[in-house]
Amino acid sequence: MEECISNKDNVENTVISKEIGVAINDFLKTLSERDRNIFIRRYFYAENSEKIAKQYALTVNNIMVILTRTRAKLKNYLMEGELI
Repeated sequence: MEECISNKDNVENTVISKEIGVAINDFLKTLSERDRNIFIRRYFYAENSEKIAKQYALTVNNIMVILTRTRAKLKNYLMEGELI
């Protein structure tokens, strides 16, 4: 019985994860190219802020502000879609 229930939870979690993944991809399309690339480099490629700042000729503080604002926009986007 436990095996059936845990598999059901895994299927449900897999579906939710896929929905969130699609929503994040859709959200990323709404960003400017620069902000999208900064977000992806930081959170998908795990690059540090210093390296990203050098690439875009910005300060680390600028990168942190962009990331903070982008995370807030993403949270709102996911809340509007009732995914969180």
